[in-house]
Amino acid sequence: MGTWKAQLGRITLFPTIPAGVNVLSALELYKSVWKFEPDSYQKQVQAGLPSIAQGTVGGFSVSCSTHPVRIDFSITPPPGPELNLVEDTKLFHEALAQIVRASIEGNTTAVNRVACFVQFACKAKDYREANELVRTILPKQYTIPLTDERDFVLQINSPRPLEFFEMNYITKWAVDRVQILSFQVLSPQQQMSPTTQLVSEHIVPSITFDNSNVPAAALTKEHQITILQEAFRFVAEQQRAARLDLEGF
Repeated sequence: MGTWKAQLGRITLFPTIPAGVNVLSALELYKSVWKFEPDSYQKQVQAGLPSIAQGTVGGFSVSCSTHPVRIDFSITPPPGPELNLVEDTKLFHEALAQIVRASIEGNTTAVNRVACFVQFACKAKDYREANELVRTILPKQYTIPLTDERDFVLQINSPRPLEFFEMNYITKWAVDRVQILSFQVLSPQQQMSPTTQLVSEHIVPSITFDNSNVPAAALTKEHQITILQEAFRFVAEQQRAARLDLEGF
């Protein structure tokens, strides 16, 4: 049977933007969080498209993307030809905890909602094994018979109050087919479309925790930090309830 490991961590800020006010660029926010220049940066080329800054910090692939309706700070294992997962969940937890506070401290845009998204996954040889792995972490009241079914998804929200705010604590169990592709970008002289090649394909059982406040009036930085720290802290309770018992959480 598989071992559950970290696959993705993401902190998201949802701006409250008056007309004519722009979100800071991904480059500015990336440097405010990770204190280094990114390896690559794509600025916003037209309205409605994100700006994206990406790099490698502490052995993780990290990125910041900004859009008029959201700002995302993400941390993942480095990409590769196979499905990569984070082996050291303690280090992953520490890296994500650093983003929780730094993402808010470096942002000057008004925000009315903040969110913490964390995903854990396993490797499975087929759908039967993937379904069985998911069944082992389902709460008893939701356990259902699964064998070779595909595209399993179950999502539960357990809202509760936090001080003056209503919080959504979402847990999602799923089995996905993940394809890893390679892209060959040709020069303008070749006058051909980019080519895509399938490198590998994987059946991936996962559990996702997506915690955030219900949108409210513009939040102070103190409220943003309080809500986001609680959303992050509650991931530890959610993973223990799922019997993952991951180091660091």
